[in-house]
Amino acid sequence: MAAYAALSGSNQMLWLTFAPLTTPAATRYGTSVETIGWLAQIFPLVYVVLAVPAGLALDRWLVPALSVGALLNGVGGLVRLFGDGFGPVLAGQLMIAVAQPLILGAVTLVADRSVRVGSRTQAIAYASAGLFAGMLVALTLAPAFGADRLGSLLVVQAAIAVTASAAMLVTMPRGPRAVDIRSEPRVRAVLADPQLRVLLGISLLGFGVFVALTTWLQALLAPAGVSATAADVMLLLLVGTGVLGGVLLPAPVISRGGGRTALRVAVVVATAACVVLAVVPGVVTGLVMSALIGLVLLTALPIILTLVEQRAGDAGATATGLVWLAGNAGGIAAALLVQATLARPGLAFALLAVVMVMGLPLLRRAGDRTTAGNPEG
Repeated sequence: MAAYAALSGSNQMLWLTFAPLTTPAATRYGTSVETIGWLAQIFPLVYVVLAVPAGLALDRWLVPALSVGALLNGVGGLVRLFGDGFGPVLAGQLMIAVAQPLILGAVTLVADRSVRVGSRTQAIAYASAGLFAGMLVALTLAPAFGADRLGSLLVVQAAIAVTASAAMLVTMPRGPRAVDIRSEPRVRAVLADPQLRVLLGISLLGFGVFVALTTWLQALLAPAGVSATAADVMLLLLVGTGVLGGVLLPAPVISRGGGRTALRVAVVVATAACVVLAVVPGVVTGLVMSALIGLVLLTALPIILTLVEQRAGDAGATATGLVWLAGNAGGIAAALLVQATLARPGLAFALLAVVMVMGLPLLRRAGDRTTAGNPEG
């Protein structure tokens, strides 16, 4: 599980390499800021296309599929080092983007193969924390190296990615082969399960808001006098509190049957935080609300994944892939929604609050305790 957490974290780190250094990267590679932005934006687009095929492959051939993901992750980090042009960087990012659904979609299956039943919630929580820790590494390494040492940053990140990929290949979970799967019935069975549909809906809304905020927070708060440095601190709080909450809270919440309650609290808190930012934007409110949003939304991820693992049975990776698919699709839609309203930050935050509060009617349809079972049966 430690190797898996490191692998998923390194994948997220590689994804966000250029997000804090968009303008310097555009200068280095002789291209536009918008073009550099695609080095991160291709990830959710590729995920939407590959989420279901990757989930089906993991359900049927966990070790080979996850091995391919680990190899693509490490090799992609190395490919970015070839030459000083934009082409190798784009090629490397595409490889890493293809690796992402094969890596992230495996979280519940790796936990199933690696730890006993009573520890799986905590294992999934640690894996999720590793994923967000990778985001923190990306957001802290970039300022540490600065715009003048972008090449050195790529070398260090490649070393981290290769080490994590090698560790995963060495410690790959072994276990009985999954049964043969007919893809269409399996996907339909997952989508036909009402509780799984609720979890997919919450992922769509919650991670849509999270992605929109991580993408546009600085631009939305700039008119209120929030500097780029202060916005960077807010992003660190957004992710850092989520890592902390994701490690400490899911296991006791799930053990007490409080999954739905925790998700409802997350929806209410995130909605209220967006309203506060719409009405009184500023440095203090930005810092406090960012911490609260990160705490509730990122803590919700391992809770959702655990409920999926309990409910989906031997379709675990397919269901997990659909969770990530929903989250990435929501991220694309919410980011575009905010982009269209950047000139009116108050309206943008209000729209995100509306998006988030839509989760409450969904959660009324789900019970607190999610029973284990196979959606095909």
